[in-house]
Amino acid sequence: MIGQVVRASSLYQSAARDLFDQADFTNAALELETELEPVDLLFALKRLEVTLGRDPQGIRFGPRLIDLDILSFDGHCVEDAELDLTNVKASVFLNAVNLYRSVGGGWR
Repeated sequence: MIGQVVRASSLYQSAARDLFDQADFTNAALELETELEPVDLLFALKRLEVTLGRDPQGIRFGPRLIDLDILSFDGHCVEDAELDLTNVKASVFLNAVNLYRSVGGGWR
């Protein structure tokens, strides 16, 4: 098990980014309680994406069935060789950050 959902946002649509010739994205955020360390959580989420039908060799920024990201871990940005949450581009992830805040997240 990856973890227990604590809170979840509503779903909302946003325009595709980077590669514009594709359908709008459906977005959501959740707060998750987990015993996993940040990198282990990332790997678990990537395995879940594949289980749900995402092609890991698909077109970068192209259409995909699912895209799971970690915006914060324990309320903090994380910097690791495999997982770097400190370089999140605000312009790219602004919608995700707003979702994160909608479920009660706050940067520390």
